[in-house]
Amino acid sequence: MSSSLAVHLHRASRRFLSLFAYGVTDESFAANMVKFREGGWQPYHALAVNHIANLAWIASIILRGYGGKFIRAGSFGIDYALSAMFLCLLVFQLRGRVYVLTAIISGALAVVITLLIPGNAFVIIASLLGATIGFVIKRHAQNGRRSHA
Repeated sequence: MSSSLAVHLHRASRRFLSLFAYGVTDESFAANMVKFREGGWQPYHALAVNHIANLAWIASIILRGYGGKFIRAGSFGIDYALSAMFLCLLVFQLRGRVYVLTAIISGALAVVITLLIPGNAFVIIASLLGATIGFVIKRHAQNGRRSHA
């Protein structure tokens, strides 16, 4: 995630980058990428998003630590909410057919690999394979457009 965002931070100092990299989360990455692609988004805005997300996370951990004992397990559907959040983050990243195809291939690979390999390694394996296949598809599509031009 930091590598993808680094393209938009090429003039930033090492000190800024260190502070920025500390705060990158799934949610802040998705929000910042959308804003950077739209244009006009400044590195300090992205830094603020990162650290506000981190402060909210820290506050929620503290709140859960003190108030969690008063909430019945499973009462808020957190298991659904987490899946929904990651699906939402995915949808914000889909910018064309190649991205949709890559997401579908990665999801299918994750399902197949989880049936074949015990544990959680399927996440990393499916991500690497899906990203590699997506890269090859994108490269092939770009070469096809160049040869027709």
